[in-house]
Amino acid sequence: MINNTSKRYVNALILSYKKDELGSVLQTLESVASAFRIPKFQDIVKSPTLKEESKVELIASFIKNPSEKIVNFIKLLAKNRRIALIPQIVEELRKNIAALDNKYLGKIYSATEIDAAKIKELETKISKKFNADITLQPVKSELEGIKIEVEDLGFEISFSVDRLKQKMSEYILEMKNIRKEFLGGKIVANDDITLKVKKGEIHAIVGENGAGKSTLMKILNGLYSPTSGEIFYKGEKIDIDSPTTAANLGIGMVYQHFMLIDTLTVAENMVLGFEPKKGGVFFDLNTARKQVREVSEKYGLNIDPDAKVSDLSVGIHQRIEILKILFKGAELLVFDEPSAVLTPQEVKELYEIMRNLIKEGKTIIFISHKLQEVLDLSDNITVIRRGSDVGELKTEEATKEKIANLMVGRVVLFEVKRPDVKLGDVVVKVDNLTVKSGNIEKLKGVSFEIREGEILGIAGVEGNGQTELIEALAGLIKVDSGTYFIDNNELENKSPKLIKEKGLSHIPEDRHKRATIDDFTIEENMALGLQDQYSKGILLDYSEIEKKTNEYIEKYDIRPTDGKIKFGGLSGGNQQKVVVARELERENKFIIAAQPTRGVDIGAIEMIHNTILNEKTQKKAIMLVSAELSEIMALSDRIAVMYSGRIVGVLDRKDATTEKLGILMAGGKIND
Repeated sequence: MINNTSKRYVNALILSYKKDELGSVLQTLESVASAFRIPKFQDIVKSPTLKEESKVELIASFIKNPSEKIVNFIKLLAKNRRIALIPQIVEELRKNIAALDNKYLGKIYSATEIDAAKIKELETKISKKFNADITLQPVKSELEGIKIEVEDLGFEISFSVDRLKQKMSEYILEMKNIRKEFLGGKIVANDDITLKVKKGEIHAIVGENGAGKSTLMKILNGLYSPTSGEIFYKGEKIDIDSPTTAANLGIGMVYQHFMLIDTLTVAENMVLGFEPKKGGVFFDLNTARKQVREVSEKYGLNIDPDAKVSDLSVGIHQRIEILKILFKGAELLVFDEPSAVLTPQEVKELYEIMRNLIKEGKTIIFISHKLQEVLDLSDNITVIRRGSDVGELKTEEATKEKIANLMVGRVVLFEVKRPDVKLGDVVVKVDNLTVKSGNIEKLKGVSFEIREGEILGIAGVEGNGQTELIEALAGLIKVDSGTYFIDNNELENKSPKLIKEKGLSHIPEDRHKRATIDDFTIEENMALGLQDQYSKGILLDYSEIEKKTNEYIEKYDIRPTDGKIKFGGLSGGNQQKVVVARELERENKFIIAAQPTRGVDIGAIEMIHNTILNEKTQKKAIMLVSAELSEIMALSDRIAVMYSGRIVGVLDRKDATTEKLGILMAGGKIND
């Protein structure tokens, strides 16, 4: 133990020398202190009969070329009968020099030898914690566990060997060798997947539809239990048996399809299941509002707690979902296709929110099919193909091509080869179409024609009348004025069934609302709307349905390949493939393809694009509605831009640029 007297002498030394001289002073005094290890030397310097002058001479003999200053210091010690304090003075001086250089010596006690690389890792972590340069000296001990001590910093921690391993992990999450089987092993969704996520990073997971991405995240969120494998969170092995367990651990998931109650307010939705009580009995709405505001402001989400969910945009719905898991204390946030249903502006806002969350110390995992999004947002990327992890990339070293090739297992062509098709007669004619919602005009005199073999792209920021146009042409909403023809058949305000009989195939924006039934099998969904085609007398020909379904499963690469699996159990991308297959394989003259590749992977996008272009060669008239400008520009012959319920411009493909389309989408005008 260092006494105060020794500290005073050290302070005197520090004041007497420049900072860069203290190292040399320490070396000099260390040579003296080493002599104190000799018992006879200790006896001599402690002898009351030996004159202090003689002691000084003896000590000086251990110093090579002693300076006058050092000799005077030793004389001072001798005069005050403090020569025996030299070892303590050396130790205290060493500590003070370390502090001046922000360098400290610590000790790591262990009964077993610790690998040098592991000690280095611990040094790095402790150094980062204290913003100092820490060196740990191994010390043999009888302790069962590990003790680390940096006395000068007042730092001491003890833990087991297992805990040591956990502390040294740079990962907040490790999912090791995860396997998930369904139907008694008939379907393997995850096959020995390992995922490692660093604290404070944005980690992207990419893969084809049905590759196992969502299954892996559902295991992390406690919706599924793994068949085998281990999960470590913050260095500790854990079992996640429910979403509640995940939430209590600090793991929150924002799903692609939001789970909000439209009739409730933001505040009511956010605290659902965690309602603050007044008097321990009654729901405390004011406290709920206050809590929403506090969390919203902290993370820059800017949401009105009193707003009814049904009155809010999709982008705000997503913010509420994020707010819900932050309210529950989430540290690791998982986003499943976070930008799939957002407008371009909402996507930009989402990016900003995610980056702010990282600044606040959160960690993010997100699943995405949009490779540019992955490159823009992530720090690291894990690629999954057919249930296995096939690559981990640093984003700074990744390219679209490299990611896509790993995802699909082959070279992916990002540019579609457009067939040279001579346009034929007009198939679809829309003239001055107007649709109202109450007193508000959603469509304002929309007119256009589409010819045989032509693809008309409809561009625009979502919410500018595209949905109303699609649903009016499909017979799903009332047309207030104007006309609509397929061939010579006038079809405004006709039934959806009749319009389909006259040649319409419709890939809707919202497949769940307009095209499918989750509780039906793939086969049953393939037959929806086609009962007449598959009728066998008064009964349905189930063998024919099964035969056609199997053909389409193979052609469109739908996974899993069992047509008797419920549609709701498929990934979003594979659900979309079912709808695309059914609508493009039926008899048709006019195809409405609304967001046909929303939520599907790069390989499926390539396949759907080629299928649409093949329909063009079959002299079909096609209306393509997409939020992706790149898709519109790649496939369309002409591009019509919608703004505020009107078509504000129509450009030939050869004349269309991103700049021109952007101006029209914002309500501006372009100069010819």
